[in-house]
Amino acid sequence: MATVKELKATARPKSGKGAARAERRAGRVPGVIYGDNKPPVAISVNDAELRQRIQDVIDNEPVALFMKGTPQFVMCGNSDRALRALREAGAPVTAVDVLPDPSIRQELSAISGWPTIPQVFVNGELVGGADIVEELAAGGELKGVLEEKLGPDYRDARAEKTLHG
Repeated sequence: MATVKELKATARPKSGKGAARAERRAGRVPGVIYGDNKPPVAISVNDAELRQRIQDVIDNEPVALFMKGTPQFVMCGNSDRALRALREAGAPVTAVDVLPDPSIRQELSAISGWPTIPQVFVNGELVGGADIVEELAAGGELKGVLEEKLGPDYRDARAEKTLHG
């Protein structure tokens, strides 16, 4: 069992003047990501390149779906639900499989602030995961979101594609 002193040493203020001092006191190094009960992970050039590639997909694809599997071989029920809702709305889906490389999922969550997969972006903006997309579709709002962000002719560009890491 950890002592109070050990717990205080590992506590990390989220922000403020004492954050950097607490980091140094706890033996943490700036520019390194620390996870609970996991070894620290340094951000490398490859991570920066991966982050940029993910950001490029988010910024440049009308509808980006980061999912487990591909549209042809879906590996997760939630990914399937999000894909079905987007297909029914006629969205021009660009799918990205996060399973081949765990760092895709880590970098994506760091960019979006959304912890789970799937993640749906429309015109560079996070819409949400399977539950949100499915609720929007069930309420007839998903088509409205797509029309608002992509224009009334969004269905004309309906081609579905899959990007590979």
